[in-house]
Formats: sequence, structure tokens, C-alpha cells
Amino acid sequence: MIRDKEFFNAITVDSPNGRKPDFTLLPAGGGKHGQRAFSFVLQEDAFHSLVNDTSLPLATRCRIRQCSQEQAGAFQNIIPYTSDLELANSDILPQWWHHYGLPQRALVGGACCRDECKTHSAATFKNWNEEEREEFESGVHSLTCGAGSDGAKGPNSNPRKKRHNDANVGVVGRVYTMAGWAFSAEEAKLHYTDPAGEGRRVDGLASNNYDANAGMDEAVDTSFVCPLARTYVTAAAAHDADYCTRLREKEKRAHHGSLVGVTYVTAAFTTFGGWGREFMNKRVKPYWKAALKEEKAQGGTGWNTQRDKRLFFQRSAVVIARANAHMIKSATAAATRIGRMGA
Repeated sequence: MIRDKEFFNAITVDSPNGRKPDFTLLPAGGGKHGQRAFSFVLQEDAFHSLVNDTSLPLATRCRIRQCSQEQAGAFQNIIPYTSDLELANSDILPQWWHHYGLPQRALVGGACCRDECKTHSAATFKNWNEEEREEFESGVHSLTCGAGSDGAKGPNSNPRKKRHNDANVGVVGRVYTMAGWAFSAEEAKLHYTDPAGEGRRVDGLASNNYDANAGMDEAVDTSFVCPLARTYVTAAAAHDADYCTRLREKEKRAHHGSLVGVTYVTAAFTTFGGWGREFMNKRVKPYWKAALKEEKAQGGTGWNTQRDKRLFFQRSAVVIARANAHMIKSATAAATRIGRMGA
């Protein structure tokens, strides 16, 4: 996260726990924004001290580290001056509580998951142990559960599918269409060199027939990870902000790696709103870099591109926050579910 290593080295000193900022060295840093840069170094020092403090619960350290991933927490900086940037309290608060490790108020005191859920439905409510109750009241279960909804079928038949599809179209698809590609969110059945792959499907197929440098069509698989799920609460996740999405990218590449005739990319996100490196580095950053270069070539300052880039990430954060909130809301109150089951 340190952007200017020369400045960092100029204003820090060696210590048993690594280099530490020294305020007396601030003038040695030079530059127009020395105070701002020094504040950044102080924040970095405090952050690393926190995530490396083994006296803290591992889940807390993992949450803090994963919330530092690129674009995680972007929902907090949204200025809702257009309707597509508006977040109602019922949408922003679940995301806020999740981000800061607080209980989901709607899930405390007797809510439960859908009837199809095998672990947290009304039928199992009486048997929850403390860990299962905490997992539910924190929202971790609701943000990962893929149980159906009252037997419904279709692309949005359960809240997890809805979040997936909203992000696939409203975030991933938008990246391709901005860049002039055609994007189809229909589940595409493709061919694999590995016979075992036949029948597998990806979440979208992008093509660009108007750009000679675009290369082959691109298959994309969109996926979400909850860093607070038990699988991901590890020392590695407390050390690396990209650990969870990188693991998902690896899993997906192993699943789809033998595709024939197309390139493949995983668009991985976390429930905190963080973006995985694979899609970010392959499609998102190159697009904005090219847009900035083009604007400046036409005599612009680059401000319009920076504005559009910020708005793009804010709108993406809204899509994820709304979808997460929908998943939390899907767990209904005790009076209507648990009472019905006689719990």
C-alpha cells in the first residue's frame, strides 16, 4: 500500500518491529504534500500493527485485512446525487454492520433462514449452538447460503443467485460494454479439452468483432466470497487482502481451465465489496488507463475520466450493497417462521 518507497524510507527509522515513522524526519521527505504523505505512513503503521496483533481474534484481523482490499468499503464514500447511487437505510446499514463486524439487527433475537436451508431454518432453530447462532446473527450465513426460496425456480430463485446475477450484469457486464464489447449474461455452454468439463457453464461470454487487437472471445465466471466464512478465516487471510478472491480465482480456473476457443477470466468479489485481481488487472484497470490516455491526447486534463471512474466504482458498490441487503432481508422474523414451526 505504500505508494512512494523513497519517501517512506526518508521519514521512517528501523525498529525491532520494522520501520516506524519519525515526525522529526518529515522535512526530509520533501514534496508538496509531505504532511498528507506522512499521515498516510502513520495510518499504514497503525494498520499493520493492528492486523499483526495476535492478541486480537483471528476473525477480527481477517476482517480488517480483507476490508483493505481494493474497492472494499467503497459504499461509504457514495454521494447519492442520482437515483442509481441512492442507498436506503435498509440497504446501507446491513453493509455497514458487516464491514465493521457488528451483528445484523434484523437477524438478532429469533430470525432464521429459508425453509430449504439445512442448517439454519426454523426447523433447526432450537438446536443451534453458540457458534451457529453467532454465524447467523452476524449475517455470515445469510450472505453465503444458497438454499432455494419456497421451491421457486429461475435465475433469481434465491437471494444468492440474485446477487450473483445483479453483479454479473450490473458490474461485470458493464465493464465489457464500456470497452465496446458485446456481453451476454446467458449461461454459455462451451467446450473443454478435458472431457469431464463438458456440460459446465460460465456466467457470460464477451466478444469484440470490431477491434483487431481484442483477441478471442472471453468467457467469464462471476463469483462471491464471504471472508468471514469459516473456510477463509485463516492466518493467510489476515496477511493478504487478496487471499480470499485469489483462492476463488484459483478454484474457478481449475474448474474452467480447459476451455477451448476462448480465453477465460474469473470476476471474483468479496461481500465487503472488494475486487479480485484477475478481472481488475485484465479488464478494469486497462480500460480506465486507456480512457485517461485518450482524454489527455484530446487536450483534456483527465478529470472527466477520473470522475467517470469514481462513479463506476460507486455504482458497482451500490449493486453489491443492495444485493447483500436483500440476502439479509430474506431471513424473516421469528413471529412468522420460528413461531410457525413451534420452536
